[in-house]
Amino acid sequence: MTENSSNSNNDLELFGIYFRVVDANKQPLGEDKTLYMAHMLATKCYDHALTILHLIRGTIVPELPELKNKIFIDFSTVNIALRASLETMFTFAYLFILPNDKSEKDFKYNCWMLTDLLHRQKFPASMNEHKEKLLKEKEETDNLKNMIFSNPCYLELPDKMKKNILKQKFKKNFGKWEFTHWVDIGVQIGLSEPFMTYYYKFLCSFSHSGYLSLMQLREVIVTGDKSPPLGGSIDLINIVLAKMISLYCFLFPISNSILDNDPKSKAVVDHYIMVGKLLLANHPMPNGAIDPESGST
Repeated sequence: MTENSSNSNNDLELFGIYFRVVDANKQPLGEDKTLYMAHMLATKCYDHALTILHLIRGTIVPELPELKNKIFIDFSTVNIALRASLETMFTFAYLFILPNDKSEKDFKYNCWMLTDLLHRQKFPASMNEHKEKLLKEKEETDNLKNMIFSNPCYLELPDKMKKNILKQKFKKNFGKWEFTHWVDIGVQIGLSEPFMTYYYKFLCSFSHSGYLSLMQLREVIVTGDKSPPLGGSIDLINIVLAKMISLYCFLFPISNSILDNDPKSKAVVDHYIMVGKLLLANHPMPNGAIDPESGST
């Protein structure tokens, strides 16, 4: 808990740039469902960023007198949302930026859609409207399978990998749609390998209630600090926003022209992209960032 929390306008500059760039495409997509999904992933990433901003400002629960109107900061959820923002960016890049050609892009995109639809087919629906929805989605899954099975990328896969696409018990009852590890995707889009190897995996610990995630909270209790360090959280979400802006502009020319015509904003984006390349490499972690080996700053 902490008595106060604030953010400087400089910390928030990328939030405004992101909104302007993506908002330029709020009705860009027509009937292109693929581009619409890319746009929605960018929106999802921004939602995570705004949630992080809200959380680090703290929450007061006046209905609970036991808390004595102190500001509560849920540091664990901040890190879970940071991980979610990273993985949203990785998904965007994996589906829409990294494929080498249209066949690969269609293959990855269709596998991505098929995974969740296959999983939901096992839902024990009892209401008629839910049964009808499942029947309709069954048609969609069959169409997706046909497109996947005829795709050259699928035909080139080893038999074991082909089975993974339909194996609904893979990775905790989800099918196989990503054929590249998150860490490798992060490196491919320009984040430093040490960052992806250590910091990203540390964020995962918070999602799974790992030991290191509790060590960080214990540090606050032992030292008597009012809250865990938050500067690194803002630095990291700014890195994600900057990289996501770059990826989005690569896919959407309208947004790219918005950024190109604003040199000041472009310089801010480029700065944080460079920080992401150097993070934990030949550059100390941002002020307040967590050392995943010790659980402290």
